[in-house]
Amino acid sequence: MSTQKGLLVLALVFVITTVSARNWQRTSEPDWDSLDSWTKGVLSIQPKNGFVPDDTTAIRIAEAVWYPIYGTPQISGKRPFYAHLSRGVWTVTGTTHTPMGALP
Repeated sequence: MSTQKGLLVLALVFVITTVSARNWQRTSEPDWDSLDSWTKGVLSIQPKNGFVPDDTTAIRIAEAVWYPIYGTPQISGKRPFYAHLSRGVWTVTGTTHTPMGALP
C-alpha cells in the first residue's frame, strides 16, 4: 500500500510541476501594451543623434561584442572594419586578407 501512495504522490508532484511550467511559459511573454501605457509621458533619454550616431561608434560596439566571442587574434586580423547604415541598421564588416591583397 505504501508503494502505491508513493507512486501517487510522485505522479501528483509531476502533474503539478508540469502544469505550473506550462502556465509560467504562457505568462512569461512581455505585455507590450501595458508597458506602453505605463511609460506614456515618461521623458526619453535617447541621445540627440541616436544611440549609434556614426560609423566609428558602430565599429566600437561591434568590436566590444566580437572580442569576447572570437578572441583578439581572430578579430584583429579582420581590420580595417567598415560600417554601413541602411534603413536604420548598422552593418559592420571586416576585411579578408589574401596573398593577393585585402578584400573588404
